[in-house]
Amino acid sequence: MASKTPTYDLRAYKDLGFDQPLFPRQGVTKGDVAGHDFHGNQYETVGGSGATLTEKQKQEINSYTVENLPISKELEATVRASQQTAPVMYRGMTMDYSDAKTLLDEMKVGKEIDFPVTSWSESQEIGYQFAGREAPTGWNGGASVIMQLEAGAKGVNVEPYANEEFKYQKEWLLSGKFEVTSVDRIREAPTDDLLHQEIYQINLKPVETK
Repeated sequence: MASKTPTYDLRAYKDLGFDQPLFPRQGVTKGDVAGHDFHGNQYETVGGSGATLTEKQKQEINSYTVENLPISKELEATVRASQQTAPVMYRGMTMDYSDAKTLLDEMKVGKEIDFPVTSWSESQEIGYQFAGREAPTGWNGGASVIMQLEAGAKGVNVEPYANEEFKYQKEWLLSGKFEVTSVDRIREAPTDDLLHQEIYQINLKPVETK
């Protein structure tokens, strides 16, 4: 979530079956990350699943929070296997208006969506900040989209391993099946961070899987 320029998480929209890049790059893409030396063989347990973070993975998370690098397949698998439970989470996105319209058309109440490994924040304020970035030149207008996810999703709390400069973002990496519970247009901006004319909130809840 460290990136200052809205780009796109291409893997996210492909995994969700969309034809257009709908999720800003504050999310996570899949890929191997080179250049992170492995120091030692210590592990840290994540939740009660037996999923662990190696020293190498913790270093990778630190670099990811600074440079927004794609995460490795190894770390992605750890996030997916983790049983660490997240509190209420927020994900803010600044989007081209036409992309936002396509996303909203797909987000039907009651629909269950398999989310890839994606970046979220415990902080509603951080979600608003990411949703309120200025639309770049060439976009068909700007729209702010805020996703709010009920407590209970599984993933990895990034904050303990984040670079000190970005710990304030209170970031998690989450994945799983989430159900859309409501989609609303917000008529009055709840914060000055949301500068765009169109503001939408999508509420979701984790779907329990056996």
